[in-house]
Amino acid sequence: MGTGNHPEYMRPQEDADDVNAVIASAVKDAVAYIEDELAPERVKATDMYHGKPLGNEVEGRSQAQMTEVRDGITGQLPGLIRLLHGPEHVVEYVPKRGDQVEQAEQATDYARFVFEEDNQGLLITHAVLKDGLLKKIGVVKWGMDEREERHVTKYDYLTREDLMLLSAEEGAEITAMDEMGAGRWNVEITRTEPVGEIWVRAVPPDDFFWNREARSLDEAILVGHRERLTKSDLMGLGVTEAQIEEFGGAISQPTTEEVARRQNLGSGEDPEMGADNRRYVYCEVYMRVQGQMRKICTLGESYHVIKNVPCDSRPFAIFSPDPEPHAMLGGSWYDRLKDTQKINSQLLRGFLDSLSVSLFPRPIYVDGQASVADIMNNAIGAPVRERLPNMVRWDNVPFTGEKILPALSMMRELIERRTGSKDGAMSLDMDALQSTGKQAVEAAITAAQSVSELIARFYAEQVMKPLFRGLLPLIANPKSKGRIVRLRGKYVPMSPATWDASM
Repeated sequence: MGTGNHPEYMRPQEDADDVNAVIASAVKDAVAYIEDELAPERVKATDMYHGKPLGNEVEGRSQAQMTEVRDGITGQLPGLIRLLHGPEHVVEYVPKRGDQVEQAEQATDYARFVFEEDNQGLLITHAVLKDGLLKKIGVVKWGMDEREERHVTKYDYLTREDLMLLSAEEGAEITAMDEMGAGRWNVEITRTEPVGEIWVRAVPPDDFFWNREARSLDEAILVGHRERLTKSDLMGLGVTEAQIEEFGGAISQPTTEEVARRQNLGSGEDPEMGADNRRYVYCEVYMRVQGQMRKICTLGESYHVIKNVPCDSRPFAIFSPDPEPHAMLGGSWYDRLKDTQKINSQLLRGFLDSLSVSLFPRPIYVDGQASVADIMNNAIGAPVRERLPNMVRWDNVPFTGEKILPALSMMRELIERRTGSKDGAMSLDMDALQSTGKQAVEAAITAAQSVSELIARFYAEQVMKPLFRGLLPLIANPKSKGRIVRLRGKYVPMSPATWDASM
């Protein structure tokens, strides 16, 4: 850290090596903040979501688990998906001039097509919502992969003038030629043109990092995305083999949350698959350095800077279902429900223990006067041998589990207050609603819908708006080819390169 109250990376640096050292230090600190301070609680959230043991189980007693966290999250998702991916546009582009109205409508339709059809937008929304509701933050990232597209066309019986015209085309190359006589040729022309493929991805929260003091994504000095990539992946991003050998370091290990995620899903770690498939830490960082926004790429767990270029924006959007003013992280459904899961699990265990004791009473026998093996045999109708009458009896304990039911009902009301979801209202359960008055039913449904609408509005503001704002310049990029797509039941030709990218 620097002097005073400001981090060192906020102070001007003159030497390039010093700047890179400060950048590496800042990235290392941001990653440590995520891995050491946030990850442990996120692992607990993941375990609780999957109904893993709470750690307070008693051997010989019921170890049943309630899944209040998972139920609360999955109960919200259907309504949110319906709102965000329904027939109406969640985001629309606004024209700047009267003659751009049709263009803005086409851009809105096409951007939604790129998001939902080209990139499986519904699954991205589901992932980001689930991450936010469980781990306080969901992250989405977008960009464009550039590649070369090759098309081969054959022409027959061309003159020399025809050949000159075709070969003069930009990106055209004669790759095969057969002379047919009489000054004519059969040729094969290969045309190469750059093509940009727009992508949108949900970023795992454990792979996204920021400086500790950040209050929001816009105010953050540093935000970044950490990945574990193979040599071929890195070389596809422009990293040289020499850089990988020098700065890649040892094989990187998965994050704490990644390990927990695998364990909960029943999968382990891959075996060694050869040098080409070893994974190295690669970070894409967006940071303000000396008053300018820079895109910085680092390699290895020492975070050696291998790229540092100016940029205009950061291609991230983050979602918090319960945003906290002046803080990067807000609240989650895990925060709201984790104590209720522990309490309800204890209540359920008590109910089942009482039921078990009443159904299977403890035997009482005179030592040496009855067969212990017969007593321990739980088969229905199995005889019990005793030397004298009444040497064996059972301690009948009455069932008292019904005393727990009012507590469970009270906890259910508490959960409803915390999540805004009334029993039966979210799913329109007629059994839950039929004995309730019309006005009460309408109030319950309205209250349940209000919570979903609030979260959906947060998602639209936090994710959809910046995402679609970031997609438009990519769509209008000359490398983003025009094409014919099916919109509103009709096939419409799109020429996005002519659109106003600042709408």
